[in-house]
Order: sequence, then C-alpha cells, then structure tokens
Amino acid sequence: MNLTRIGKIARLPRNVRDELNQRLDDGEPAADLLAWLNALPAVQHILSQHFAGRPISEQNLSLWRRGGFVDWQRHQEARACVARMVEESDDLADDSVPYSLAERVSQLLVMDIARLLEAGRTSENPIEQRKVVFGAARHLTRLRRIEHESQRVEMEQWRWEREKEAEEREQEDRVRHAHEMADMWKRICRRLGMTSEEVTAIEARREAFDTFDPAVEPAPSDRADQRDSNPIKPNQGFE
Repeated sequence: MNLTRIGKIARLPRNVRDELNQRLDDGEPAADLLAWLNALPAVQHILSQHFAGRPISEQNLSLWRRGGFVDWQRHQEARACVARMVEESDDLADDSVPYSLAERVSQLLVMDIARLLEAGRTSENPIEQRKVVFGAARHLTRLRRIEHESQRVEMEQWRWEREKEAEEREQEDRVRHAHEMADMWKRICRRLGMTSEEVTAIEARREAFDTFDPAVEPAPSDRADQRDSNPIKPNQGFE
C-alpha cells in the first residue's frame, strides 16, 4: 500500500500506521494525533534516523490524509466487500465442502443471473423480456466457460504435482539403490581381502564399462582384440 511513499508517516512501522489510519477514520483531531505520534519511541527513532529528529508536522499529517489514508480506506472497503460475499455465499454452500473465494463469487453471480431471468420472465414487454433472457443466457454461458477453464487449470496443477512427486520418489529410489550397491561392493571387497589399490583399479574399470556407449564404440576390453583379429589389414582392399 505504501511501497512508493517515502514521507515521515510512510516510514513508520506498520502497526503505527494502521492505528493512525483507524484514528483518522474515527475523526480524531489532528492535534491529538500529532501529540500521540511524536511521543512514541518507535516514531522518534525513525525521525532521528531519517529526518534529523524533526517531528511530524500538521502538513505531514495532511499529506498522509490525502494519500496513504485514502489507500488504507480503499483496502478496508475491498476487505469488507470480500467478507460480505463470503458471508452471503455461506448461506448457499454445503458446510462439509470447502469452497474457494472464486467458487463463492460464482455462486453469487448465479443468484444474480437467476434474479435477472425471473425479472425478464415477469416482464409484460415481450421485447424487453427477450432482451433480458438473452443477456442472462450470455452471462451464464460466460460464467460456465470460466468455471470449465478453472477446472482444467486445477486438473493440470494436480497432474503436475503428481508427476513431480513421482519423479522425486524415482530419484530417491535411484540414490538409495546406488548407496546400497556401494555398501555391498565394500563388503565384498573386505571379504576378498583386497587392497585399496586393487579396489581402485577395479572401480576405474567398472566406471569405464558403465560410461561407454556401445552404439558409438566397442567396450574397452574388446578394442585390442578387434584390432588383432581383423582379417582386413591396413591398405588391403577387396579383390
């Protein structure tokens, strides 16, 4: 709410600004507000740190009343509007089913459309009746489209979360399997009485076999055999 404000009051802690806004909303005189503000230790610390200890003046309070206080009032009105919507939708909702705010607003919109349809049906003017009914039908179609899109997004989110959980479990299984294989290899080496140099040499050879691509090159142990057993010598052609 006060991200772009840099005045004295805008720099005050959130709880102090909230109390000031509430007192302004209650109509408390400016003189009493200034005396209260300038006597607070938290306010004095901010003033000494950023404004050379100069107290909050009546002009500062007047600027805040036209700026930050207006923002606070709008925020309070928005909160009250949402609270009223939630309260009205509670009369329609099933207590055993949790509803999001969007679903609650959709219920209220359906009620308004129903009232609009009822008013159109009872109208004695046929043209006005058709106009109202068609308008309500368009609103209802748009609302249903929004609901379907919301359900699609929720389904994709649920599917993505399940896929992510499956990938995490698979990764944990691979790490656990690698640790188990490493522990088993160490136990085998100890039972065979191998030296650390022998274990290192075998590990290097095993890693070479694990990393080579058979589609690109032969296994390391097969290269020399293939060169010795190749029936076609270098510079030898076919008859």
